[in-house]
Amino acid sequence: MAMKTIKDEYKGTQLNSYLRKSLSEMNLARIKLIEMLICALCKARSVNFGKLSLVIVGKAKSDSYLRRIQRFIADYPLNTDSIALLIRKILPHIGKLRLTMDRTNWKFGTANINAPVPGITYKAVAFPILVKMPDKQGNSNTDERIAIIKRFIRLFGQSCMSVCSVIVNLWANDGSNSSMI
Repeated sequence: MAMKTIKDEYKGTQLNSYLRKSLSEMNLARIKLIEMLICALCKARSVNFGKLSLVIVGKAKSDSYLRRIQRFIADYPLNTDSIALLIRKILPHIGKLRLTMDRTNWKFGTANINAPVPGITYKAVAFPILVKMPDKQGNSNTDERIAIIKRFIRLFGQSCMSVCSVIVNLWANDGSNSSMI
């Protein structure tokens, strides 16, 4: 049995079509890499670049894929709004969205990284979207979390969210923040 090439594995897939439409500002080589990364994330069930590079199907060695992933992540500024819209498009349409707000905290060298991570929940799995690294140490504050939710509403609309509607209504009833809506 002949080994599948990258062309065979990824060409003409529904994911490829979504990526080309959603990330039209990006060149085709980067779109193909994102497609390979999404498939690798599902296969490896890890975000570790080394593990991802091992499961990418193609003619190149895993070390080459590892360097390509590292260069892409280090050098290319992703449009996170486009990525968020893509994630929403890929998930099945199941009515109202459930918005989650989580916090990730880890150390990178001596720096503490503490970022709020909003997500969309589907079948008890939260898919992170709209990740923004803070320019400060410590937890996010209320104004930062409100800004994240406002961005979410700008992208997806208030009417599609069940949890966010409750939060927005609480702000509106408070009176002090009703101008945000």
